[in-house]
Amino acid sequence: MNSRLLVLDTCSQICSVAIGDGSVDYSQSSTQSRRHADEVLSMISTLLTESAWELSAINAIGFVCGPGSFTGLRIGAAVTQGLAFGVDIPAVPISSLVMLGRRAQRRQSMAVTVACLMHAREDEFYFGVFRDNGDGVPEVLEADSIVSAKELLEVIPQWQSRHPGLVLAGEAWGHELLADIVTTFDESSVVSESADAGELLELAIAAYRAGHTVAADMATPVYLKEELVYRTVAEQ
Repeated sequence: MNSRLLVLDTCSQICSVAIGDGSVDYSQSSTQSRRHADEVLSMISTLLTESAWELSAINAIGFVCGPGSFTGLRIGAAVTQGLAFGVDIPAVPISSLVMLGRRAQRRQSMAVTVACLMHAREDEFYFGVFRDNGDGVPEVLEADSIVSAKELLEVIPQWQSRHPGLVLAGEAWGHELLADIVTTFDESSVVSESADAGELLELAIAAYRAGHTVAADMATPVYLKEELVYRTVAEQ
């Protein structure tokens, strides 16, 4: 099964794109923060030129569907829909929390359960728990949700007791409201690095091969909390 994918992440502070089939991959990241709308299409064009692949040769387009920046998610969905419609291919939505889990998994020598976290606003966080069972498609143990710091202080000890070796992924675990949680983990079990298009490409290829795709018109953002007052790119 051909699995040549184009992927884009516009919900992180730095826009990144990648193209590849798992064996030959190309990627590029923006050199400036919050310039997604200005740069994403030119970055995609550059990678297509570097790879010598036509867009019509791509099997699917992977994109970060959320959670994340409201404006960034809309940009990514719009670009994905437009490109996918143009060449009649499906889209592959990938959670930004799952991407954090994949980055953390790379740091471990065995399959682990990963509690992933992104800061939403004030004392609210985006939270999800995943496990890599070796097939490239993470098993969802706790679906993406929005939780308070108080709720995290209550539920993480429960996850620790049920899943010895639990790993924390995401820089949001460094928030001062969560210090009492992090101090119960050793340093190797806290991975604060952000994920990039490399993790996104890996996840999207695995999801595509497993048949986890949507039609182009269903390539839409996932907003965990509709009433959350999102800031615009300019305000961030």
